[in-house]
Amino acid sequence: MKEKISAELKFIFGAGQISLMLSSLGIIFAYIVAFIVGGETAVKIDAFIYGTIFPILFFIAVLLAFIGLINLYLTGNHTMRFDPHTNK
Repeated sequence: MKEKISAELKFIFGAGQISLMLSSLGIIFAYIVAFIVGGETAVKIDAFIYGTIFPILFFIAVLLAFIGLINLYLTGNHTMRFDPHTNK
C-alpha cells in the first residue's frame, strides 16, 4: 500500500514541478512583453503577475514540497540526514 501511495505522490510531485517550471517560463515571457510594451500597460502586467500569479505559485510550491517530504517518509529515504555509515 505504501508503494502505491508513494508512486502516486511521486507522480503528483513531478507533474507539479513541471507545471511550475512551465508557468515560470510563461512569467518570463510576460515580463519580456511588458518590457517591450512599456508604460502603464507594463505596470499593470507586473501588478497582475506580482499580486495574483506569484501567491498562487508560491502556495503550490509549498504544497509540492510537503508532498515531496511525505514521499520521502513513505519510501524510507533519508536524504536529509547525514549518516556516512549507512547506504540506504
